[in-house]
Amino acid sequence: MTRTSAEGVIIDTFPVVRHATEVRSLLRPEDLQHTARMAERRARQSVTAVARLRELVAREHGERAAADTITRTCDGCGAAHGRPRFAHVPVDFSLSHSADRVAIALTPHGTVGIDIEALLPRRPLRLLPGTAVASEDTLTGLYRRWTQREALLKTGRNHTDARILRTFTIENRYLVSVAHSRTTQLHHPHDRRMTP
Repeated sequence: MTRTSAEGVIIDTFPVVRHATEVRSLLRPEDLQHTARMAERRARQSVTAVARLRELVAREHGERAAADTITRTCDGCGAAHGRPRFAHVPVDFSLSHSADRVAIALTPHGTVGIDIEALLPRRPLRLLPGTAVASEDTLTGLYRRWTQREALLKTGRNHTDARILRTFTIENRYLVSVAHSRTTQLHHPHDRRMTP
């Protein structure tokens, strides 16, 4: 676990569990249903992320809040493929996973996005035909730009005020970027979140 915070955003990372049974008590039935069709590795990443998210929410906002339903309703079409959020808890979160690590960002103010990438490969990376990224510095720079862009995108398409809060490495093996937007888009009429 690597816990930090920046401007009211809690940032945490965890190793991926080996078996879902290690965190099953932290999950709701719909959390497990969501992962039912995923490949095993991706399912373990997802189960770990949701279980640790619920653990963080319980610590910060209480057990009742942690038991809330996570919805994935798309703001555009209403289908179940949208940005995940709690149905009734006024916090925003973002989840990411790469290799054997998950990252979580949580905030009661605004919208947050997080991205984690394993610093791989160690061999030259081909970007375009005839080009390669060979040096560690250039490769790390590529990952830095990638994670920052992903984190910004995860704040939502309507958040033009989003900015990178922090980019850092974990164990020299992972790069994490966190973006934050102070404005909150109202998702549905019963949403209790307010624009600060």
